[in-house]
Amino acid sequence: MAKKITVYSLLTILALGVSYVEGLAFAFVPVPGFKIGLANTVSMFLISKKQYWGGISVNLIRILLSALLFGNFYSFVFSLFGGILSTLIVIALIKPKIFSFAGVSTAAGVFHNVAQITAAVILLSTVGITSLLPLMIATGAVTGFISGTLLIIFEKKYSKILNSIV
Repeated sequence: MAKKITVYSLLTILALGVSYVEGLAFAFVPVPGFKIGLANTVSMFLISKKQYWGGISVNLIRILLSALLFGNFYSFVFSLFGGILSTLIVIALIKPKIFSFAGVSTAAGVFHNVAQITAAVILLSTVGITSLLPLMIATGAVTGFISGTLLIIFEKKYSKILNSIV
């Protein structure tokens, strides 16, 4: 049990650091909060190893810490909505092993952005924000595909080390 807590803690720190660096790296993009979503690959990796609660926990704790350290209430709610739905999508699609990481991550990226738009409609009490939905779906698909492809490459290169950790 102590090993799992240690591994999940380290992976949470890794995901938090990646999320922070992504926020800095893409600060020039005119879409508030735009990121590729590399931090989510940490959770997806855990879920792919049947560490479902580990993947969920790492994602939720990263979202909370990220909002507390670098964000605000709105970034927390948007990330929470997106994180919960995209994690559920990953769990649903990764179990049957029909899709590659790139396919699973693409779907997760799309649903992450749909959930964020839904959160914005609820919080801001306006449906006007839904006009961004086509753009958000497209960027979610592209960034999800990039994240999933990077996870495929990373896992192939470091599979022996990663499998010994989790």
